[in-house]
Amino acid sequence: MFVRLFLLFVLLPLADLVLIWMLLQIHIGITVLWILVSGLVGAWYVRRQGTEVMADLRATVADNQLPTNVLVEGALVLFAGGLLITPGLLTDLFGFSMLIKPCRRWYRKRILSWLKGKLMIQTGTMRGSFSGEDIIDAEVVRRKGGDSASDSAHIVEPEKLVESPEVSS
Repeated sequence: MFVRLFLLFVLLPLADLVLIWMLLQIHIGITVLWILVSGLVGAWYVRRQGTEVMADLRATVADNQLPTNVLVEGALVLFAGGLLITPGLLTDLFGFSMLIKPCRRWYRKRILSWLKGKLMIQTGTMRGSFSGEDIIDAEVVRRKGGDSASDSAHIVEPEKLVESPEVSS
């Protein structure tokens, strides 16, 4: 983990500085133009893609489907906006790549497959006649490979749910 953080926070900005220095050696006008154009075009394109993702989200929810893919794409558009306001040539190129739909779908597939490898989601429903009592649906999310001693489970009695509708875990 330390190596990944080192690469992210030290080597990426260093590579950006080297690229900007090379652009400055070529011509200062090109460097200033790149910064202005990437900021303006990036802001416009993030807004446009964000609007499209929101329309897709509304359509998915209206079809009574789980909006997993759309939410991941929305997070990618938001992350791309953050990269575009971060100074640097590499961060701009990476941010712009997240705004292109085929690239964003490729990123989405990689992120979802990584998450599926890290999480195990179990769902369960109790069914039966409970003489007027509420039926409680439950969902448990645990890390794969986690030992049961470190996993903590929160069990809430149905009576407590009625008394306190806002239960935090």
